[in-house]
Amino acid sequence: MAISLGSGVMDVTSYALDGLSRRAEIRANNIANASTPGFIAQTVDFESTIRGYLARGNSVGLRDDPAMATQDRPGLVNANGNSVDLETETTDLVQDNLMFRAIVNGFNYKVGVIRSAIGAR
Repeated sequence: MAISLGSGVMDVTSYALDGLSRRAEIRANNIANASTPGFIAQTVDFESTIRGYLARGNSVGLRDDPAMATQDRPGLVNANGNSVDLETETTDLVQDNLMFRAIVNGFNYKVGVIRSAIGAR
């Protein structure tokens, strides 16, 4: 079953944007706790869930998938037991921003194609 331009694209796009939003919240919490002794940085991996659904050729149930859980981020722990690396957080923040823009641009392009096909302005 191939993903149609309809609900499948909407589900994947929505899930990815929700994942990026959740990851931004987690990243902000990591940065806010960069000096907190014993704090372990966390992240959200929503991409593997999307890949799994796409590999099966559908996105049915994607929006209801509970797999967007917070998990500890692998990394070194400093002397006070904190694992937040501000350089990594900042670099990944830029990467997530680029991914967000690419998703929105791709979605807008697809919508433009549909609008052109049906003659909408």
